[in-house]
Amino acid sequence: MEPEAGRLVIYWRHMEEPSEPFSSRHSKAFERLRTVMLERDYVPSFDDVHSYDDLKRIEQTEPRTTARPSELPLDDIKTCESAFQWRVRQFNKLESAAHVRTLAQALRETRRPLEPLLVIPVGNNFVVVDGHHRLAAYRAVGWKSPVPVEVFTGTVDEAHHRALAENARDKLKLSKPEKQEAAWRLVMEGKLSKREIVQLAGVSYGQVGTMRAVLEKLKSREVDAGRLSWRRARMKAQAGEPVGDIDPDAWMEAKAQKIVDALLKANIGQGLSKEPEVTALALWMLNAALPEALVRQWWVDIPEIRDEIVEELREHPEEAPDALGLNPYTGRP
Repeated sequence: MEPEAGRLVIYWRHMEEPSEPFSSRHSKAFERLRTVMLERDYVPSFDDVHSYDDLKRIEQTEPRTTARPSELPLDDIKTCESAFQWRVRQFNKLESAAHVRTLAQALRETRRPLEPLLVIPVGNNFVVVDGHHRLAAYRAVGWKSPVPVEVFTGTVDEAHHRALAENARDKLKLSKPEKQEAAWRLVMEGKLSKREIVQLAGVSYGQVGTMRAVLEKLKSREVDAGRLSWRRARMKAQAGEPVGDIDPDAWMEAKAQKIVDALLKANIGQGLSKEPEVTALALWMLNAALPEALVRQWWVDIPEIRDEIVEELREHPEEAPDALGLNPYTGRP
């Protein structure tokens, strides 16, 4: 390993100052990486008291408070992520943490509240429909003053869809995998038309059609799709049920989640997202064959990205990935 590469690895792993200065190519990138990695992690996490079904049951059996407050004490604001949080925890933890950190910093510096949270009255409680990152920021700084809110007066089901619509307009927009998971949830709920799902989730008509076909295939095999992510549902529909008691998809996701949690715990996760060129360099230095293996794996596992790349290569065939041995028109080796 080259001397400079060795110093980069030490800096990446231990956040130690190098004994010799870095080249100009890397010094600024690593200084930004150092700043991010030493900050506190703000991944949003909520302890829900009720599930989506609980809220609908309460709505039908208990009287609804007529109060319409413009602000509430922080402790009086409840959450129900299964009903109103369309973000997927295993996706974009880094971006979510960075967004909450930015909001928390604004609270500390201005000492002024953020934009009102959208809440819905369910029984005697008020539950967040939109504003989970803002709520996480309030909690992160230990906010003592009342929190501004806007009361949603529709039904729980209407609020469920309103939450997705608000996420589509939020400053931190849903990632492509999160949009697909949102569309998959709507397809499984079976209450909306294809056009409504496309408009709410921001996916294509073809994607919704594929999801409906996958759902029908799983139903024909008597598979409980309600507990499956879109990725796992698609893989099960293609490969069938796992043999024996071990579900290989669940095993892979659990193992991957441990890696994600370890990166976040070590305060390395933010650096991976903030500086992708540094991440690419670090992975190459770890194992020169790893980048190619990852590209090949993602090419198979994420057909949506593959299709986009194939379309781009049709327009610019000179950029075909010859090094991977892939045909730009078929996406296959």
